[in-house]
Amino acid sequence: MRIKKNNRFLLMVLLAGLVLAVGLAVAAPRFLSNKSQKAENNARYTEAQQLADALQNDPKYRDKESQAYKEARQKFCLLSARPVEQREKAVANIKGFLGKPTVDVGFVCSRFEGSDYTKPKIEYYNAALFGFTVDPKTNYIVDVRTEAWEGSRWGTNTDGTRWFDPQPEIDYTSRYTQKQAEEIAKKFIIDHKDILGVDISEMIYTFEGTKPGNFFMSWKDTKHPYTKEVEVCGNLGEGSVNATYEGAYQRADGTWCVKRQSSHDPQVDITITTGGQIIVYRNNILDLPKL
Repeated sequence: MRIKKNNRFLLMVLLAGLVLAVGLAVAAPRFLSNKSQKAENNARYTEAQQLADALQNDPKYRDKESQAYKEARQKFCLLSARPVEQREKAVANIKGFLGKPTVDVGFVCSRFEGSDYTKPKIEYYNAALFGFTVDPKTNYIVDVRTEAWEGSRWGTNTDGTRWFDPQPEIDYTSRYTQKQAEEIAKKFIIDHKDILGVDISEMIYTFEGTKPGNFFMSWKDTKHPYTKEVEVCGNLGEGSVNATYEGAYQRADGTWCVKRQSSHDPQVDITITTGGQIIVYRNNILDLPKL
């Protein structure tokens, strides 16, 4: 009996060892892969940090129209970008906004707060010669303009005529009245709530005016004001900030500043053409910096 029990115990030990070995064999590649990916990401963000410092401080990048600056900045944008798979939803939302599922969407660059290049505040994209701004936290579209980012220029030819970069196709057909355009714009926002992140059901509508071919309109949320702390330096309106202000502090350059609370009502602005095409969209909640 004792021999049988010992054999059974040894068999259990062998089986346990086999299970452990199989588990390690399966988990080890994944662990090594994750470790390798983390090391690769750290190296990428370190290089992005170094490149950002060089773009700001290296004299050879002082001319922002130089090829050296443009190439270095493009490299920084790619190094500091979110992984492609994390940006897929943003790309899908842009295609949905345009109603063109096969349109090419190009990532341009990101903007950051401070020097943490792992957490972009906003992202810029181009599609169909329109410029798009996306909130990377949600992938919502927060801004659309009729110029591609970093790609809409004009100049004068030798004969005095002007040249322009390609512009987006815009439908200015005299098809809709103001009231009809308002309904189209409203329906567009409601139907695309999942890519815009905006609910206008309780917002106040205002018709802002018109210009040939365009209608301007907005929706404002007066029930949920957006408040944030801002830095105010120099002139406050009632006088210049100085050491006598409560909470005032001095920057390295000697400028006196103070923190203030700033509030405004969230607002959505739209420009829609007489042909029923929405060509400008802006959600002001993020106070977007320009690229």
